[in-house]
Amino acid sequence: MRLKRVFYYIFILFGAAIVIYTQNDGNEHLYLLIIGFCLLMAGLFGVYSLIKTPKPDIDPFAVQNEEEE
Repeated sequence: MRLKRVFYYIFILFGAAIVIYTQNDGNEHLYLLIIGFCLLMAGLFGVYSLIKTPKPDIDPFAVQNEEEE
């Protein structure tokens, strides 16, 4: 979970850096602006999904013993 968060933060940082870098170039590097915007949105959506994901109360990998009747 922590590794995902780090990757999403890296996406946000690189996306924002690319968008800021290409703001003054006009339409010369429009593809870089689009790539930076996509990275920024992917990072923001990833962090949002990590925040909104509920924490499981039950360990999904735990073995459950059922009583036999």
